[in-house]
Amino acid sequence: MVKKLFKKLVGSKIIIFIIQFSLLSLLIFGFRYDFQIEFDSGITTERQQIIQFLANYLHFIDIFGLLFIGGVWIGISLIPIVIYQEPRSAATANLKIFFFLNFFFYVFSSRYTPIYFNAQLWDLLTKTLILGIIIIGISISLSYGIGKLTEPTEETHLENLREIAKSTISKCPNCGEKYYSKPKYCYKCMTKFEEPSEILENSMRNSF
Repeated sequence: MVKKLFKKLVGSKIIIFIIQFSLLSLLIFGFRYDFQIEFDSGITTERQQIIQFLANYLHFIDIFGLLFIGGVWIGISLIPIVIYQEPRSAATANLKIFFFLNFFFYVFSSRYTPIYFNAQLWDLLTKTLILGIIIIGISISLSYGIGKLTEPTEETHLENLREIAKSTISKCPNCGEKYYSKPKYCYKCMTKFEEPSEILENSMRNSF
């Protein structure tokens, strides 16, 4: 019961989102990553902080910034990949947090620092597209790879079928007639087959 509840809780989309956001924040601010923005004059300090806060999660200036931000996003993308092990679910979970942060960044930037936003729009969109492609590519490729590694082999399937076949074979305790099913009576000598509960009860009685 507790194990099932824990598995359900870990697989919850909200929990995965919170874990990803917390880990993302820890890495970004832990390494003191900072994406420089030339804000419009007149914008309040509070709005600058909000836009800067969002930009640090998403944008980069040079190749080193791309490697860092890309590496961080690849790292947090592994969480739903490992949990779901299915490309569509993993990609959806990763894109959800990515577009959530992007949405608020673009909304706040366009409204409160329009001069900077209009001047840098295509550059910002290009960087968003690059990072988005990386996230989708990693989510799909790794999920597919993990799925293939954990997929049962043909030998495992055959072994499972053999076990199922063995479990359906029964033998008459009186005459030894073999059946590939679980009949109630032997059709040869009409001896009644014991039910599993009866076998267990008899074995317990004999042990005492």
